[in-house]
Amino acid sequence: MSITKKAYQAVTDLILDELAKGVVPWRRPWTRHCNAISGNPYRGINPAVLGTRPFASPYWLTYRQAKTFGGHVRKGEKSTPIVFWKIWRKTEEDDQGENVERRIPVLKLYRVFNVEQCELPEGVVLQIADQVTDTEPLKAARTIVDGMPSPPEILHRGDRACYVPRARSGPHAGSPRVRRLGTLLRNALP
Repeated sequence: MSITKKAYQAVTDLILDELAKGVVPWRRPWTRHCNAISGNPYRGINPAVLGTRPFASPYWLTYRQAKTFGGHVRKGEKSTPIVFWKIWRKTEEDDQGENVERRIPVLKLYRVFNVEQCELPEGVVLQIADQVTDTEPLKAARTIVDGMPSPPEILHRGDRACYVPRARSGPHAGSPRVRRLGTLLRNALP
């Protein structure tokens, strides 16, 4: 079986297993799964796949990466498959002697472990968290919110991103008509 088929099959099997358990993998708490060494967040299908695992930590390592920290993966721990893909560009000479750029899709399957599955030297997990954590809000977003006539209150807490409307008062506050009108107005704004 080719690497591409293995990668697709590994991810498909994992998602089907979770669906059979009644878990919808793409409906998970707000978590930014990332590589513990680079700090790069996982993208594509990987956040959904990593979100199916029962770990509190969002930090993941390959077996080799755990060793670079001076640690190891605990015996008996099972890895989680993730995929890496990119378009590789290669310039070659064609039959007429002209340079032609070829685009070659590359897909690799990696197996990662959550840091909770690893025995790492004391303080390494805190070092990883300090390196990866970025709670500084985007300056452009903050500028937009600060420029609003009545800006919303933004709270950073909990395990997911959500909008919680304030309690409304008045004789028609809870009526379906008023809620529908409010939804229409919000959607009409640019």
